[in-house]
Amino acid sequence: MCAQNDVPASIAEHSSPTLSAARPPSSAAPSGRIRGSDDECLDWLWRDLYAADGVHALCDRCGTVRGHHRVTGRRAFACDSCGAHVYPTSGTFLESSRVGLSRWFRAVTLLVDSDGRAPAKRLALELGLSYRTALRMRSRILKARRERGEQETLVLRIYDSMGSGADRVVRTDRRAAGSPQATQTMERIRAAACKTFARHGLVGTRVADIAAEAGVSTATVHHYYGSKERVLLAALEWSGEQADAKAMRIRRETSDHLEALRRILLWYIPREGDLRDHYRLWLDVWVASERHPELMRSCAAMSVSWQESVRQLVIEGTGSGTFRPVAPAAEIAKRITSMMTGLCLKTTVGYEAWGPDQTVAVLFWFIAEQLGLPPAALGVHVPASQWPVDRPQAHADADGR
Repeated sequence: MCAQNDVPASIAEHSSPTLSAARPPSSAAPSGRIRGSDDECLDWLWRDLYAADGVHALCDRCGTVRGHHRVTGRRAFACDSCGAHVYPTSGTFLESSRVGLSRWFRAVTLLVDSDGRAPAKRLALELGLSYRTALRMRSRILKARRERGEQETLVLRIYDSMGSGADRVVRTDRRAAGSPQATQTMERIRAAACKTFARHGLVGTRVADIAAEAGVSTATVHHYYGSKERVLLAALEWSGEQADAKAMRIRRETSDHLEALRRILLWYIPREGDLRDHYRLWLDVWVASERHPELMRSCAAMSVSWQESVRQLVIEGTGSGTFRPVAPAAEIAKRITSMMTGLCLKTTVGYEAWGPDQTVAVLFWFIAEQLGLPPAALGVHVPASQWPVDRPQAHADADGR
């Protein structure tokens, strides 16, 4: 699912950045709706093009992700370690202009709202500029729109961040998502995002990296998903769907509830490769959800779905006489999935040199106890003298109500 690859190209200090980092969801810009100050507009560009969290970005000189800080008196951010400067406007239609960024952003809004028909005279009057300056700004923005590439994408992201045009973006996405070709493209993006995020993490991944992996333009990624955080969530959903499909195949291959449970649990425990990458995505989504609460709501929905699958297996196994659960099926499912998530994340990060075999031993012991089974039933060979002395009575409420 998510193979390991090389580290992405670093961001050059003064070179043109890729205009592809996350366009904010229509409900919020990277740091909220832009209110109008030049500093706020610069911060928006910095977050949108380089540092999703406003601090950490790739430093070309250091060759790794570093913390950065604003350079006083310049439209630049400097690496905390080596001091190399990054100019968010470099390589954009905003480059080398003495006009304040707030006026540029306002000019974008005026031109997009008017579908490019607002004359330079109107821009000059509303922005308090000379006619010649307004004419040059208008020419740059319209040229960026005509290029139909990353410059146009930046124009539209700025427009959206100013609180206009969000409905248009949402409607376009919904129309596009209905066609078979769009569905295939979205699947390629999700699969590519899974690989890229697992390889570089949330901070080190740019939308341009995902687009290159998927073989599409950055504008296409933004069109379907809107922001890097939403692509991350889509990648996690894609990875989860692959794991769920495997679990369904296992259920079809055997009618033995104990064997099905054992094989599914072994499948979900992260070793090298796909499942380890799946848990890495979970970690990134949880970190991102601090700034994007809607991600946590989506995570909760996925967790509920996973719990329901386990609950159903417990109900069926109890009905067949295989399991003797010590609590209602819903509670057992919650306990199993919670324990499994914690141990698997511990395995993924290698905390205290914790490995998959340790996870198997602890998890299978716990599940056997919850289902009223001897540990050896799941393949964990533990001496009978070490079994719990007072095993609780099996819970008769098999349907979990």
